[in-house]
Amino acid sequence: MDDQKNMDNDFLPDFGWYPASLKKTLEKGENLTWVQLKNERLQRPFFEDEIKQATREGRKNARYTITDQLTEFSHTHGATPSALIFHVSRCGSTLVSQTCAESDQINALSEPGLINDILEHYRMTPDLCIKRLKACVKALCQKPNPDIRFTIVKVDSWHIADLELFEQSFPDVPKFFLYRQPAEVFASHQKQRGWQMVPGHMDNDRFDISVPVYDLDGRCFQMLESFFRYGLLFVRQGKVKPLNYDQLPEWTWNQFLPELGMQVSPAELEKMKHRQQRHSKQPVFSYEEDERLAIPKEINHQLHRIEQHYSELELLRQAQ
Repeated sequence: MDDQKNMDNDFLPDFGWYPASLKKTLEKGENLTWVQLKNERLQRPFFEDEIKQATREGRKNARYTITDQLTEFSHTHGATPSALIFHVSRCGSTLVSQTCAESDQINALSEPGLINDILEHYRMTPDLCIKRLKACVKALCQKPNPDIRFTIVKVDSWHIADLELFEQSFPDVPKFFLYRQPAEVFASHQKQRGWQMVPGHMDNDRFDISVPVYDLDGRCFQMLESFFRYGLLFVRQGKVKPLNYDQLPEWTWNQFLPELGMQVSPAELEKMKHRQQRHSKQPVFSYEEDERLAIPKEINHQLHRIEQHYSELELLRQAQ
């Protein structure tokens, strides 16, 4: 299907329509895809799961507009996020968003693909990128029903490198950087490699990746070191608040939500406590800790460098 030929020039999205993806080519220009998710709360482990569910239900969920429609929609229907969560991957960030999603007051958006599209297409033109990013996030944070008071947005792990763009887009929105013992994160990626740890998906220069493509463990360590290094830099600058995996899950209802101005009811608290016992990405399974696997001797020095970043983050966190 040629999406450009199916551009809906007269389409005016309303509440329940979410911008889902952006394509940009020299031949066809910009093409923004909208998906109808009804006026329900977003509470699945990932935003892409919401889109897949809408497709399974057979909704007429694909409409196409120019990107300028995004800015207009963000002004008329959008809302500012309540908080932005950055993370190093495999550190409990999805569990935080899923725990929040147990409350009827919260929309929890986990790693919407459009945010990555915006950053990839406009990163080299910062002013335009900030304009698009702000419109994108506000459109995603729409409040389709009056019960929704808060919207939590968890971005992809590699977006910590773009925090400055988020800071300029939403200077007054609380931002958190969630991290975990480096060896535990590495162990999780050894069991199942994350998308960002597979060669060919990320910009090697932005994350100082210098190992050969066949060295998956080496790549994983260099990527993690970049995440920790960026996070430490922005924590030092006071642009994000450090959060350790070991503080979960109690931090969510004892500190995080009250800080946003939300009072957690006894019923909500019970649901949240029950949710944290299940696997965050696959809720039908019980949660199990990742085993600490053996670290190859030849990359132990890389682990040591990351652990130094981890230790500095801990000192900064404990000093707050």
